[in-house]
Amino acid sequence: MFNTSKVKRAGLALAGTVLALAATAGTAAAAAPAGEVGAAAACGRGHFCAYSGINFTGQVIDMYKCRDQRIYWGSRGSWINNQTGGARAQFKDNAGIVRWTSDAPYADDRDADWSWVHWVRPC
Repeated sequence: MFNTSKVKRAGLALAGTVLALAATAGTAAAAAPAGEVGAAAACGRGHFCAYSGINFTGQVIDMYKCRDQRIYWGSRGSWINNQTGGARAQFKDNAGIVRWTSDAPYADDRDADWSWVHWVRPC
C-alpha cells in the first residue's frame, strides 16, 4: 500500500519547486533590460546582430569579425550592438561612407530604417 502522507509531501514539494522556478523566471525577465529579452538575447556577447524585421524578428545577420557586412534590406528592421570594450558599429551608405555609429557595450534599435544602410562594420 501507498503511504499517503509521503505522497502528499512529495506533491507539495514538487508544487513548491514549480512555483519557485516560475517566480525566479519572472524576476529574471523583469530585471533584464528590454533589449535583452526574447529574441534579442540570442545576440551573443561581443556580437552585432542585424534583423530584417522590427523588434528583432525576421532574418538575422550575426556579425563578429571586424569587416564590412552587406545589408540587403531596404525597409524597416532592427539591430543589437552587443559588442564589448571600445568597439563601434559603423553604418555605411551605398558609397561606403560612415553615416552613423553605435558604441559598445550595449545599444539597440527596435525600429531601424535600413533603406539608407548598405554596409555595417562592427569593430
